[in-house]
Amino acid sequence: LAHLEALVRMDLAAILGTGLDKAIVNGSGIGAEPLGILGTTGVALVSLGANGGAITWDAVLEMERLLASANADAGNLAYLTTPAARKKLKSTLKVASVATGFIWSDGSEPGAGLVNGYAALASTSVPSDLVKGTGTALSAAILGNWSDLVVGDWSGLDLVVDPYTFSSSGTTRVVALMDVDLGLRRAESFCVIKDALTT
Repeated sequence: LAHLEALVRMDLAAILGTGLDKAIVNGSGIGAEPLGILGTTGVALVSLGANGGAITWDAVLEMERLLASANADAGNLAYLTTPAARKKLKSTLKVASVATGFIWSDGSEPGAGLVNGYAALASTSVPSDLVKGTGTALSAAILGNWSDLVVGDWSGLDLVVDPYTFSSSGTTRVVALMDVDLGLRRAESFCVIKDALTT
């Protein structure tokens, strides 16, 4: 029974962790949901076109230039994007028709990579359903100093076991709660793309 309880706790923690990751990236800031990186005022933006566009080598360099111009290109810098964008970047040459290598190269960890020397990761917590103009199913990408992301956790994972609400059916209700908030120490430490085509 103790092992089963530990398994349930791990599953609930994983579910809540995924929700927290999504809020960090793209939280609405409405109600109890924190405001995520993509919606934070002061975060630099690289636009790829009126209807979206492919992430190019020039766009990558522009993201890095914007951080450098804000004296924010130091610390724990890394790229984060969607699995679809990772796939696209792994097959996109830095310079078209020239064997200069692909934008995303393999890293030392499975699934992780490098973009211009910086760590690069893909996550389903990054939205891939954005819309711009006539462009749909667009992906986001973030370059940032992740040390400037602050997450406040006031309670850890709280589990409340409620044997009463559904007692007539012999069911026990388990409620999982996390009290967290987040913010950016410096919005200038992040640059985003919100309109990347991946097909």
